[in-house]
Order: sequence, then structure tokens, then C-alpha cells
Amino acid sequence: MNPTAKPQSASSEKSEKSFAENVRLCAWHEIEELARSLAAGRAQNPDAMKALKALNVTLPVHFVAREIGALWQKVKTQTPFRTAITTGPRGPTEVTPADARPPAPEGIRLSDLLDMDLPEPDFIVPEILPTGLTILAGKPKTGKSWLALETGLAVALGGCALGSDHYRVKAGPVLYLGLEDNDKRMQRRARQQLQGHGRPDAFQFFKTWRRLDDGGLEHLREKIEFYSPRLVVVDTLAHVRPVRTRRHDCYAADCADVGVLKGLADEYDIGVLVIHHLRKATADDVFDTISGTLGLTGSADTILVLQRSRGVADATLSVTGRDIEERELALQFEKTTGSWRALGDAREYAVTCEQRAILDTLGDAGEALALREIARAIDKSEPSVANILNRLMDAGLVRRIGRGRYEPIQEERE
Repeated sequence: MNPTAKPQSASSEKSEKSFAENVRLCAWHEIEELARSLAAGRAQNPDAMKALKALNVTLPVHFVAREIGALWQKVKTQTPFRTAITTGPRGPTEVTPADARPPAPEGIRLSDLLDMDLPEPDFIVPEILPTGLTILAGKPKTGKSWLALETGLAVALGGCALGSDHYRVKAGPVLYLGLEDNDKRMQRRARQQLQGHGRPDAFQFFKTWRRLDDGGLEHLREKIEFYSPRLVVVDTLAHVRPVRTRRHDCYAADCADVGVLKGLADEYDIGVLVIHHLRKATADDVFDTISGTLGLTGSADTILVLQRSRGVADATLSVTGRDIEERELALQFEKTTGSWRALGDAREYAVTCEQRAILDTLGDAGEALALREIARAIDKSEPSVANILNRLMDAGLVRRIGRGRYEPIQEERE
């Protein structure tokens, strides 16, 4: 014992023990969380991240403390970061030092913005799926996953979506998070849709993924930077969004969950297609039937709603968005190929065979026809034709002129 050394006070010993316990707690429980925090702050110093990940609970406490301190200063002085983990009387907490806060956002003068030559929005699928975040919603088992897979394969191969040259797509890599599929189901569906045409080498399938707040967002960023995809498909949102409790604000949670995915889509200028569900309740506006709050739909760039009656091949795809014209498309599901085929405008396709026959008759006549003349031309009774004409007039496809004569409204069709 050194006779010149001053005896330590009880408070000093207690303080050192408390510091050691805090460091040990950090080493045992918070190393991974600290690494995640630094990564979320875009820490790009490889040596710092490597040193952090190398820390191990088997190392001496003083070594861990020294390495954390050195790493803290190294990252702090070389790379901006948002948060870090510290320990206190109540255990580890997340703090943001004043000198580590991100810089304030920079604005732009509107006059300068008006002078810029900016490109038009890019479309993954023409008129339907632009870059940015898109939500594809529908009831269970209506064919959402079939439609998403078909779109992904079309992009990976550079083919046509929805079985039409009108929807020819530009080729590019695809990341497909099929979190409700297994290898066998994905293989069967892909073979069914491909029909032996082409090998989608640019299509990467993932059947498991961590939640966005549990490393999933960082992993997705890594895959995007590695593969440079044109399209990312997430099937479904429920499998990657953070688990929420009743204490969370639902609107804020929906905005945050969709917002982080939209941020990736905007940052890398890609399309992110997220599969979601509809709620059971009906609504006058089809887009109000999407499960969740307005924070979910309001945060998305584009919304697609697939509606299909059980056991019926035909469906309607309602489309709306910030950079897209609102429309409704008629689709038909081809069971043999497992693919959707576009039939055209839903309003026009809703016309029945009898309605089509009447419209063709009026169009070929070149003049207004009486009820009796129409019934004779299509070989139907006059009361039946009268009912069909009333529906056509309600739909804005036919009008009555004079005394009981009818003509088509061709110039008013969209």
C-alpha cells in the first residue's frame, strides 16, 4: 500500500462503482443499440463502426469504456449523427447532444424553382404506377399478390404489364418482399405467370424481413444501394411496420410507417409498391375503404384499390395519386396464367352484352331510332329494351330526343 496515497472516500468509491456498472450495462445490453443509432445517423466512418461492432461482453470493463470513449469522440468529430445511448440512474437512454443535431433544412426561392428544368415524373407502369410510394389495397384473396408479382416480373424482364402493349415497362432490377409466401408457392406462381418465357435474373425474392424499427429499414437501404432496383414490392405492410400499442397515436403512426418508405422511394427515385388491406366497412369513396387512418393514404404518392367479387374473374382497379390522372380500369383475371389483363375503361366495360348490342345498333344506324326499331334489331321485347335504355341514359351513354327516339352520346365519352 502506498503511504502517500490518499484514502478514497465512500462517495468516491460509490461513484466509481456506479460508473463501472453503467459501462458494463452499456457493454452488455446497448452495444447493438448504439451501433444502430449511429448507423441511423448515417455514420460513415468504417473504422468507428468496426470498432463498435467488435466490442464484446467478454472484454474487460475498462477496455470497453476506453473503446466507447474513443469511438464517441471519433464519430462525433468526423461524422454527424442524430442520437446516442448514454446511461443514468434509470438505465440507458437515448439523447441528442446539442452539437450533434442535424443542420436546419435549406429552402429555395420559388422564382429559382420556376426557372429550373425538371424532368417529368417517371412511371414504372405507364398511367398506373409512377415512382414514389404506391399503396395497392384490396380485400383478402382478391388477387393483389398476383398483380404485384406480375408487375415485378414484367419490370425484371422488361415486358408488358396487364397483358397489354399499352403498359410496356422499362426493364430494371426488382426487390420483392413476399412475406406471406414460401419458396414453393413463389416458384409455382412464377412458373404459372412466366409460362416458360424468360428467366428473371434481376428479380430478388425475400420471404422474411425484419420490421422497419428493428433493422428492417437499414437492411432495405443496404439492398437498394447494392441492387439499384427500379421497383421494390412489400407484401404486406403489416409484416414490416413497427408493432404499435393502443397508447400510440394511430394517425401519427400511419404517417411515420408510410413516411419512411416514401423517404427511400424519393431518395433513390424508385417505385415502392406496398400491399395493404381494405377495412370491412363500406364508403362512398372507394379510397376511404383502405384500412387505417388518413395518415396512411395521405402519405402515399399513389393509391390503387383492387375490387373483385368472390368467384368473379372481372375486377376494377381504381387509381388516384399526386402525379397521376384519376381513373378506373376494368381487369380480368386469367386463371390459367395467374395474370391480370386490362380490358379498358371500367365505365365502358360495365356495359352488358345487351347494352353493347343497343349501342352498336344506334351507332350503325347513323340516326335516332325508336324503341320499336331497336327492339326489332336486337330481337328483344320492347319492355326489356326500355329498361336497358334507361340504364344507358343514367350512365350518360344514350339520350332521348323528340318523341321516344334515342341516339348515342359518342362525343361525351371519355
